[in-house]
Amino acid sequence: MAIGWFAVAMLLMLVGLLGAVVPLLPGLPLVLAGVYVYALATGLGAGIGPGHLVLYTLIGGAAILFGSLANLFGARAAGGSRAGALGAMLGLLVGLVLGGPLGLLIGPFLGAVALELLAGQAAGRALRSGLGAAVGLLVGRLAELTVSVGMIASFVFSVVTAAVQGKPG
Repeated sequence: MAIGWFAVAMLLMLVGLLGAVVPLLPGLPLVLAGVYVYALATGLGAGIGPGHLVLYTLIGGAAILFGSLANLFGARAAGGSRAGALGAMLGLLVGLVLGGPLGLLIGPFLGAVALELLAGQAAGRALRSGLGAAVGLLVGRLAELTVSVGMIASFVFSVVTAAVQGKPG
């Protein structure tokens, strides 16, 4: 029975891995959901126990928070205003819808620049804000992807190790 739950968990995690790159999918939350589904369905006894859940939740929560704030910090660190941060978020959504993966890179930059200019900022400051927003987005996505891959690898290792050692599940 644990094999079936492992397959369900891996499916959730693989969709989550895609979501670590595509902003409209909840990346790490789906990876964590996969861990929780497996752990709870197997009674916390087939390689993933309470300690794993606490550790994965803390690491995943920190990465989700960092990824969410990276856009804002990127724009603000580059000298942007709240308008630039808002523009970066709007640009991200519009870029994804209109431009797909390429729009993910260009959208936050253009959105931050546009709203900075509309807010009356100088062109140089608006461009720095846009660049900061784009870099922040990339750093946040890379962090979420890295944590997702590490969490999935740790999950698989723990489950396979438990299966080889003959733990119930």
